[in-house]
Amino acid sequence: MKKLKNYNGPLTFVPGKEVNAHRYFDVELNMMFEKPYSWEGQDSIGIGDALIRTGRAYIAWGRKEMKDGIISCFRKFQLKDLGDKYWYQGSRCSGRYGEDDVSRDQLSGAFYALLVRGDIDECVEIIKHTPFKISRRFNMTLDFWLWTKAIQGKKWGEVLWHISSILLLPIMILWNKFINLMLGYKEVDQKLYNPTNGFKHREKFNKLQKLLDMSFYPSYSIHHMCWYLECVPDSFLKKCVQKIIMWQVEKGNYVDRLLCGDKTVTQEDIDSYIPMTEYRWASKLDGSDNVPLRIPESWDINLIEKLKVNQLDKDMLTWLWEKKRV
Repeated sequence: MKKLKNYNGPLTFVPGKEVNAHRYFDVELNMMFEKPYSWEGQDSIGIGDALIRTGRAYIAWGRKEMKDGIISCFRKFQLKDLGDKYWYQGSRCSGRYGEDDVSRDQLSGAFYALLVRGDIDECVEIIKHTPFKISRRFNMTLDFWLWTKAIQGKKWGEVLWHISSILLLPIMILWNKFINLMLGYKEVDQKLYNPTNGFKHREKFNKLQKLLDMSFYPSYSIHHMCWYLECVPDSFLKKCVQKIIMWQVEKGNYVDRLLCGDKTVTQEDIDSYIPMTEYRWASKLDGSDNVPLRIPESWDINLIEKLKVNQLDKDMLTWLWEKKRV
C-alpha cells in the first residue's frame, strides 16, 4: 500500500465540547461527536456512530488523539482454554459502548482511517485478530473478509476481492440507475440542494415506487469501497473496479472521484465546495437519501455559524486533494 504523506494542519479544527460548532471533539474520550439539533434531546450526540466519525476526523486532521480514540474502541481479550490466541472486540465508542452491535461500517471507518494515515502495523494487528463474528448482532460479509485478507498482504484475498467486485458491482450499480430512471431522481448542484425537496418527491410515491426506493444499493457502501481501494496496491484489477464505481459516483462527490483516480477534479471544485451538516461523501444529492445534508438556515438560525468550525467534510476533501495532485 502506498503510504500517504501525513498532513496535520489545523484547517478548521478546534477541539473541546464548548466550541460553537455542529461537530465537536471530546478531549477526554478522544472521540468526535455532534451537537444535537434544536429539535433533538440533549443526549443526541451521535454516540452510536462515534467510531466511524472519529475515523473520518482522523483522515481530515490527522491528530494523534483521534488515533488514540480509535484504538481505544478495540478491546483485546483472550480465552484461557485457547492458549495464546486473542481477539479484538470493537465498539461504537470508547468505554465499550455498543460492543454488542458494532457494525461493519464502524469498523471499516476505523480501519481505513488508520491505514491511509500510515498506521499500518497497528491496524493490521487489529484486523488480523478481528473475528468473523464482529459482534453479537453482526458478522463480516464475504467481501469485507476478503478485503481484510488483502490488507494482511494475502495476494489471493486481494485478487478474489477484486474479482467479486467486478462481478457484483455492475449489477448493483445498473439496478440503481434503473431505479433513478423509474423514480425520477437526478443530481442537483450543491448550491441548489434542499433536503425537503426529496421528502416532498417521495410523498407522491405509490406502493411499488416505495418498494423500489427501498431497494437501492446504498451510496455509503460505494463510498466504503472507494476507501477500501485506496488501501490496497495499484493493479489492473483495481483500476477496473474504480472505473465501474465511477458509473455511479455523482459529479459533486469529489472525494469518491479522487479516490477512484479521476483527474478532472479541479482546484475550483475544491474551493467552491460548501461544508454540510452531515457526511456528504457517503450520500447523494439527488433526493434519494433520507439524511438532510445541509439544513436551511430557517431550521436552525445558528447553524451557518456552527459550520464554520470543524468542517470535517471540507477539510477531508482538502487533505485528499493535496495528496492526490502531487
